[in-house]
Amino acid sequence: MFKYSFLLLLIFFSCVFISPSKSKFSNNQISLQLSSWRASIDPSTLTIHGLEDNKPPILLARGYEENQLISNLTVSSHEVSFSQGTMDFLFFVKNDRLHMRVISKTAGKFTLANIGSDPQFSAIMLPEGEGLYLPNTDPFWQKQLNAKSLVTHGQDDLIAPFWGYKLSDKTVSFIAHTDLYNLLVFEVADGRLTNKFSHQFDEQNQFAPLELSISLTENTVLAPALNFRRYLLENGQFISLKNKMQKNPEIKKLAGAMHAYMWGDGRTKGALLALKNLGIKHMWLGYEDKPRKLPQEQWVKPQHYVEPAFISEAKTLGFLVGPYDSFHTMAPAEKADAANTYFGDQYPKACVRIKNDTIQKGFADIGCHASSQALSFNKASSKVIKERIEKFVISGINSYFLDCDATGELFDDYSTSHPMNKDQDRKNRLERMSYIADTKNLVLGSETAAAWAVPALAFAHGNFSVRNRVQFQFMADKKLFGGWWPPERPKIFFQPFSAPEEFVKAKFDPRYRLPLFQAAFHDALVVTDRWELSHNKIPKLIPTRELFELLYGIPAIWALDQKAIKEQSPRLKKLADFFAILHQSIFLLPLTEFIWLSEDKLLQQTTFGNNKVQVIANFSLEKRNNIPAHSLVVRWTEEKKEIFYTP
Repeated sequence: MFKYSFLLLLIFFSCVFISPSKSKFSNNQISLQLSSWRASIDPSTLTIHGLEDNKPPILLARGYEENQLISNLTVSSHEVSFSQGTMDFLFFVKNDRLHMRVISKTAGKFTLANIGSDPQFSAIMLPEGEGLYLPNTDPFWQKQLNAKSLVTHGQDDLIAPFWGYKLSDKTVSFIAHTDLYNLLVFEVADGRLTNKFSHQFDEQNQFAPLELSISLTENTVLAPALNFRRYLLENGQFISLKNKMQKNPEIKKLAGAMHAYMWGDGRTKGALLALKNLGIKHMWLGYEDKPRKLPQEQWVKPQHYVEPAFISEAKTLGFLVGPYDSFHTMAPAEKADAANTYFGDQYPKACVRIKNDTIQKGFADIGCHASSQALSFNKASSKVIKERIEKFVISGINSYFLDCDATGELFDDYSTSHPMNKDQDRKNRLERMSYIADTKNLVLGSETAAAWAVPALAFAHGNFSVRNRVQFQFMADKKLFGGWWPPERPKIFFQPFSAPEEFVKAKFDPRYRLPLFQAAFHDALVVTDRWELSHNKIPKLIPTRELFELLYGIPAIWALDQKAIKEQSPRLKKLADFFAILHQSIFLLPLTEFIWLSEDKLLQQTTFGNNKVQVIANFSLEKRNNIPAHSLVVRWTEEKKEIFYTP
């Protein structure tokens, strides 16, 4: 009897279709039971609903508006598979997530629409930088994001491949387990900000299957990040700072340390003495090469960057110290404007090439993007990179900052001599990051680290920043933001920036910010804001930024020379002292909770560890909860101790 009934069920789903409506289910539903909810799937339209007892169904996504012919339908208690044209679909249940896997036999794009369109949703949460909370009816964000698309593998878009939608008592969380060749597209529909998700299948990505999962998760705005963190832990993909310290104990020096790039006479023992006299015991110090004014043969000499005595003294003080470097852009000798754009005889043969065999232009249209495949570490051509690293190593450094490699700016290289796709590019970058961190045993950092790069790094500059596209618009105006001259004190770092309202609202409005990246990775990676937004770059935002940084448990980043140290010494010392106390107690703890304590979202609380440390920040202009305006309190629950801080 069971076999006969099941056969009828297969025939029904394979042959009979009833047109779905937006308000009602079609009769083609297949239900899969998860631990805490049920998923309803209509194979003919790829319409997915979430179901809970005694609650309205939640529209999660829809693939097609019209019925599609399906074949090869197979149903069991925990999965369903079928085919539509050239695509094969598998839905299965694992760890209370509904996974969808799509395999395509031909080139093309697969799209899921109507994501976040259910009227029950009130906001979108996504890790665009550190994290954003976007009310879906907010006119500002509708204008900012309508028709915009974000990739899910980094590249100043989503720095981790997850996002979610807020319900009244739950959150719907998505993970793009296949994070390459995806776009999360924003649309305004029926007065709400909604999404489409698309994945490209083609020969270049070897028709890699798409895998996406959906969950109904806990009632917290951190749910998408916590869900992603759980997934990494379940699959052995989470590597904590504690684990990393077992390989390199020097990583411990990041605990309590603010970060600074040193310029001009900041690269002298006099500057280090000034920091020591302020009582600063923990710092990460970086230095960047100068614009080209020396003969080419002198560019890669250690003394071109800093004197060995500076490095030695910084280490004596207990600081981490290392260079800024980049394997991103290469240029011909006559056009190279900095040491890190000169790759000897590798230009142009090691350039990334686009489909018509022309070179992919490099940063600011200088030269080209250097192909990680052309310079991969299994080729003799990698010598140019290894020699540069070695010249830094012999200068005595204990840290290294490698720009761009971790951001997710990945390339398809159509060169016939060194072809690669984005997946291979990522593998090459991870290999050379591992070489610096593990083989050379240096405390490694990179720019705006995407989630996939976190295991390779100890710190990253830029992850705290959000809406980078807004920032880059203003950075293009050198008169307003400042350029790279003079080399000993570049205006891009030292010239104050009077940020317009759009910039402030997009990047630093507390009502829209969420510590999503910290919820996923606080105890795995130390992050800061971008180096162009040094601590004093936007004077009117200094108090707000300090509250954010302390609330999220991350260090400030500075641009320093002896003049800046002298002028900023009171603030520098005050913040350094307080941050050291806080950060050393939470350095190895996860950020486990974030809540708003006021209806206007200006009183916010984070919790680290198993309720060990609480930080409550008051972003308002009035005293609240006994916390002065624009101030915060840190509470150590076990010690029953608290300390107040006012920027």
